[in-house]
Formats: sequence, C-alpha cells, structure tokens
Amino acid sequence: MYRWSKFLVLAVLASTSFAQQYSVEDPENANIEFKSSSADEVNADGLYFNTRDTIVNPGEPINLNCGVENIDDLKFCVWAKPNGGIVQVDELPKDGIEMPTSLDRNQCGISVTSATTEDHGKWQCTVYVAGKAHKASKKVIVTITPTNPYMDIDDPLVVLTEDKKPIMCTVAAARPAAQVTWMLGDRDITVDARSEQTLTDGQDTYKTTSTLVRHFQPMENGKDLVCKVKHYTLDTPKMVKVKTDVQFAPVHKPPQTYYQIRPGADYEVVYNFSSNPTPRSIVWSYGDTFENMVASISVPGEDERYTTNIQEYGNGQYAATLYIREFMESDANLRYRLTVGNDLGETEYRVILSMDEKPADPLDDGAVAGIVIVVLLVVAALGAAGYMRYRQMYCFAPVEPAAEAEDKGDGKEEKEHDTESARGTTANPAANIWNRFQALIKPKKEQVGVLQDTKLDKMEEGEATEEDEKKSLTKEKEVEKPADVEMCPDDRKEPLEDKPTEIATPTPDDKKEVVYAELDLAKGDGDQKNQVKAEDKTEYAQIVGTVTDNKEEEKKE
Repeated sequence: MYRWSKFLVLAVLASTSFAQQYSVEDPENANIEFKSSSADEVNADGLYFNTRDTIVNPGEPINLNCGVENIDDLKFCVWAKPNGGIVQVDELPKDGIEMPTSLDRNQCGISVTSATTEDHGKWQCTVYVAGKAHKASKKVIVTITPTNPYMDIDDPLVVLTEDKKPIMCTVAAARPAAQVTWMLGDRDITVDARSEQTLTDGQDTYKTTSTLVRHFQPMENGKDLVCKVKHYTLDTPKMVKVKTDVQFAPVHKPPQTYYQIRPGADYEVVYNFSSNPTPRSIVWSYGDTFENMVASISVPGEDERYTTNIQEYGNGQYAATLYIREFMESDANLRYRLTVGNDLGETEYRVILSMDEKPADPLDDGAVAGIVIVVLLVVAALGAAGYMRYRQMYCFAPVEPAAEAEDKGDGKEEKEHDTESARGTTANPAANIWNRFQALIKPKKEQVGVLQDTKLDKMEEGEATEEDEKKSLTKEKEVEKPADVEMCPDDRKEPLEDKPTEIATPTPDDKKEVVYAELDLAKGDGDQKNQVKAEDKTEYAQIVGTVTDNKEEEKKE
C-alpha cells in the first residue's frame, strides 16, 4: 500500500506545471513574503496554505506551512521540491528538513534549516484526506546578491547644457531584480530615468539597466552623479559615481547697480559670473551709454585711474574686479560693461555706479500673496459681522431688559382651559423651533376629535343648542414670541415694534369676543346634509383676540 501511494504521489507531482514566474513589475512586492510563510489562507478544498512568494537569503531557514482543520481526516502528506525531490512528512527529520514548531492547522508543514540555491523554485504540498488529494504550491526565491553597478562613460562626465545625453547604469545579475536610483549631489533625479529588467536564465536571475536622460544646468557643474543599487541582500546600497563637467557659455545676468559710493574715495567693483570652459577673453569698457563705449581695459590690465583683475573660485565661478582711484561724480555719470567670452559663446554684463542711497527692496511674490490673504480675511470677518448684525444673530439679537422681564413675569397667571392654551416665550431657541414645527405638523383630526366628543356630551344632556354647537371647544391659535438671546453689553436696545402681542387666555366673560367658523364638508342636496353626522363633515376654528379699550365702539359697529 505504501509503495502504491508513493507511485501515485510521483505521478501527481510530475503532472504539475511550474509556470509561475517571479514578477519584477510590482515595486511594492505585494505578492511576496519575506523569510517565512504563515498559513493564513484557505483554498476551496479547506487546505490552509499561504501561496505568496517567499524570499530568503542563502543560509536562512525556510518555513513552509500546510495543514487542514480536522486532523482526523488526514491520511498522509508529501512535498515536492524544486529539483524534483520528494519529502515524506512522516519521515522527518531528514536531509536538513524537519517538522515545524507549531502543528496547529500545520500538520503537513516543513522547515528547511538552511536555504541553498537548489531550494529556489516551486514547492508543492499534497495532502491526502478521505480518498482525496488536496494540492497547493508557492515559490521560494533564494536570493543572489547583485553585481557591482557600472556606467559606460568617462569620468568626469562632459555634457553641454543644450544636450540630452543618455547615461546608462547596469547591474549584470541579481535575484530578485535590483532597484536602481540616481542622485545628482544630494538631489534625487530618478524621475528622469527609465529602468528595464531582462531575465538572464530560467532561475529568475535578472539584468537591470537604468537609462538617465536629462538637461544638465550650469549650477550642476562639478557635482557627483551617483548610480545607487538597492536589494534585499544589501544592508547599504552599492553605488558608482562620476564627476560632472557641465559646459556652457557665460551665464547671462540682468544689469546690476552699485549704490552709496562716496566721492573722493577709492572704490572696487566686484562682479561675479559663471563660465565653463574657462573664459578666453575678459574686457571692461566704459562710456556715456552702454551702446557707446569710449574706452576698454583688458583683464587683468590698467588704464590711468582704472585697474582690472580676475579671480577664479572653481566649478566655473569667477569674479572680475574694476578698481577706481579717487571716485568722482563724473564716474557716476558713466556706464560700464563687462564682456566675457569662451569657446561656447560671449556674454555682456552691464554695471551702473551710483552715489545715491540704495532703495528699499520691493516685496517679493510671497510677501504680496501674504498681504492679500490677510486683507481678504479681514474683509470676510467684517462682512460676516455686518451680516449677523443685520440679521440680529448671536450677540446682535435684541433682548428685553431684565427689570421689564421680571415685571411681566410677576403679572402672568396661567389659567387652565379645556383646550390647549397658547404658549409663552421660550428661553431656548431650539425649543422655539421645535414648538413651531409641532404646531405645523399636528394632525387636524386630533383637534376635530376633541370638538366632536364635547358636542356629543352636550347633546346627550339636552343642553346643546345651535349656538352652543358653534361655541364648541377648539384648539387656540398658538402664538410664540422670539426667544431672548443675550446681546452684547454695548449694543442693548428696545425690543422691535413688531413683537407679537401677548394673547390672553379666554374666560367666561370673554365669550362674546370669540368668533367661530363652521365648515360644512357634506356633498349633495340640502335635505341630505342634515342626515350626515357632525363628526364626518364639520370642522371648527376658534379665533381668540385680546379685548381692546374701544370694545364698546366695536360692538356698536
């Protein structure tokens, strides 16, 4: 039986395809697990197995997990190695492979004590349970340290500012593929490069070539161009670097003015400029205008009260000096020009000498933007304050004086009524809003129901008359006053004139001041209306008002 099972396992493993390849297109290694494997995935057959690639360095252990939920269903399990060998789990430890420390859902797991290049490739776990064979596989990547990078260019690297010269950095072999970055001085310029990985064999070993294409600037002259190689096997990146020799014509600059020159004193003009290669001609000139130069002085040189010289700072940086003895007002009326030429071109620099005070520096763009933002914020704040005052919001809202509020409070007496009484002032604005909302949505049927019940009671007692029916109890109109909001101490004023009038609770003596309206909702002939029940057709509304001083005059009218 054991021999038959072994041949069956070999046949199954031989039919398995090793088509899975390591992908270098995922810079984040989303499908790669480093150094170890955990059984955190379950396939359709209920097999606990992690299919993500595992990367290990030579000499490190390889932990491969594989198991099932119910150990009672497990018959036996085997592993197929990348080189075609078979590992019987029940025969471990053997040949540098042993059982894992934890067997929880990992009954078929194995641990390779020290990885070698022969362990690189696909490992497959086959579990036999209840007459079935469950399979799962993953790739183990045993690393190969990348070779030293190299750039096939001269050192120093000579480039012109107007050229876009491609520069290549190559790593001959690495497993997995190496990552290449570019630095110019302390600035990362990898964005200007494109990398390409090429498979060199069938064992996931890659050649990486990164090509840099960019315009170099004059200020980058003399900086180190560095190609860095990062890899899983490296604690610090490997690198290769060259010095840059960026060549350009003398760099143009705007006219420059020198201020606060004292008459009678010697004065030295120091003018800085950039040029690479070295300037072949440097000349100072002066005249009434920049277009009409009457005299020229070579550098270095001397002419009466003028002396010229040149100083080199390195990396294409220079300073040309013009020394003037006993500066006079006529010198300030002249215009000066420095002409510098090299093998790539010639540039003129204009200089003005002045005895005036140096004007204040204008605001830069950042300062102007800051001032504009502050002004906009102030305008927005003032506008918001004006709007709140107009709308009488927050501390701008009107409020009654405390003494007046107390007097009104002492004179109020709440009287019970057989219908819902009108609501008084609410101190809470939120409560005011809620009360108004309830008054809008409260069903009319509830109000009508109260009227109907009262009317029927009177009819049963024989006391109801036509006039009594019209004077049935209804819900009084709710009138609310605006809530009192604390106002600013310096902004108190009398309440608005359109403040709602306080509604008095009706009493028996005020019955004549109550007006009722009957709405007949019945449809059809006049004879049939009397047969319709009151509760099905009639609604009443009671309008209550405060009796004024001219009560008698209104009654006469």
